[in-house]
Amino acid sequence: MADATSLSASQALLGTLAGLHCRALGGIAVALRCPLALSGPLERPYSDLDLLVTRKHASDCADVIEAAGFAPNKSFNRVNGQKRMLFDSDSGSHVDLFIGAFEMCHRLELGGRLLIEPQTLSLADLFLTKAQIAELTMKDVTDLAALLHDHELTSDDNGINRDYIARFLSRDWGWWRTVTANLAKLETLVSELHLSARATERIEARVPELRAAIDATAKNARWRLRARVGERLPWREEPETAMR
Repeated sequence: MADATSLSASQALLGTLAGLHCRALGGIAVALRCPLALSGPLERPYSDLDLLVTRKHASDCADVIEAAGFAPNKSFNRVNGQKRMLFDSDSGSHVDLFIGAFEMCHRLELGGRLLIEPQTLSLADLFLTKAQIAELTMKDVTDLAALLHDHELTSDDNGINRDYIARFLSRDWGWWRTVTANLAKLETLVSELHLSARATERIEARVPELRAAIDATAKNARWRLRARVGERLPWREEPETAMR
């Protein structure tokens, strides 16, 4: 089984943050939303909690994290504290706090979408935060696979909102380039996850379904202009510190 202690501790911390505009993302958020991530071929250890908080609530959120026994990474936070803060505990677990927006290889501003779910980002936004990773690891592949296996593609936020994802990508060629490339990678890597034939088929069916929705959505003028430049210019960032 996945590390129940880490998941339980993360849920407890999320409970203390309930009154603040703060939601979980990353591997623990996927585990909280996906039963398939908790046992079997897709289970993996969890020791790090990634959070996204509004700027208004960032200071209060940091205070709660420290009160829970996590010490701020002073050198990192001094330089990056306006957009991201790191906290570490003596037990070896960590909290990664994104402030105002999620920003790694690409930037994701959620606005009112942050509060769609009570503990985590919405399923579609969780998917985007994983699919934006330029160099997918098998850990990222397992998280994407768990999301696609356990949740249907839908036209609303009751599942993975494919319409929202398609509209979002239709406005930013860089995001589109990375996410569609990762969908292609996911298709080739699903067979390496050692899932049942039925589970593999479900994921393999949903990848092209999502890609079809993305392809069918009209792209705006900004997307089309950037597409003409293509890969001659960088379309993503290279983060110094990856999600943990």
